[in-house]
Amino acid sequence: MYPLTDSAEDIQATERANDFLFGGILHPFLFGDYPESMKKAAGTRIPSFSHYQSELVTGAFDFIGLNHYSSIYASNNPNASKMPTRDGPTSMQYLSGRMIDPQGLEHVLKYLREKYGNISIYIQENGRGQADDNLMDVERIDFLKKYIASTLKAIRDGANVKGYAVWSFMDLYKIFGGYKAHFGLVSVDFSDQRRPRQPRLSAYWYSDFMKNSTMIHLEGGMATPTSHAQL
Repeated sequence: MYPLTDSAEDIQATERANDFLFGGILHPFLFGDYPESMKKAAGTRIPSFSHYQSELVTGAFDFIGLNHYSSIYASNNPNASKMPTRDGPTSMQYLSGRMIDPQGLEHVLKYLREKYGNISIYIQENGRGQADDNLMDVERIDFLKKYIASTLKAIRDGANVKGYAVWSFMDLYKIFGGYKAHFGLVSVDFSDQRRPRQPRLSAYWYSDFMKNSTMIHLEGGMATPTSHAQL
């Protein structure tokens, strides 16, 4: 997540948004309570931890699963907290032309490392959908190259990423896209009751990458499955 502008108000709004987005889950696991900014904004609507509950939940996790597709921009909005489902004066939005932002994944991994220490992270969803059923999905291959490279760069900078999973292995039903959002490395024809499947170009590319048959360019080096084994 980035501030929409360099103003102090938007920077503070981004910090609040991160407290809600990440801190609402990670803070109790690591510190036994919600972030102060979150408690201040939500007031009595957020439950409080007893001393026993705080001790019980602290450290009660093995790893953190992270889903990442794009970057969000936060801005200060004093009226946002007046909405019935909002607890803070922050607005969040995607920016046109910045939906694909590999540096955003590197950015969030750096944020988590600096904010919450050397916690184990698995990137459990990262991928690109397409509106058509094209088997020659070169855009998805480019997407994966860039995001895997950013993940490796974050690891080299100290992020404790233990695994990376492409979303998804095959086309499936999406809550916000139904069967029209094609995320799979493998195409599924949902119009046919037999549900025939065909590997897309990205499936062959990913297979080659995992077999050391292709490489990804990094600033200052190359990424191969050998280095990818750090995940």
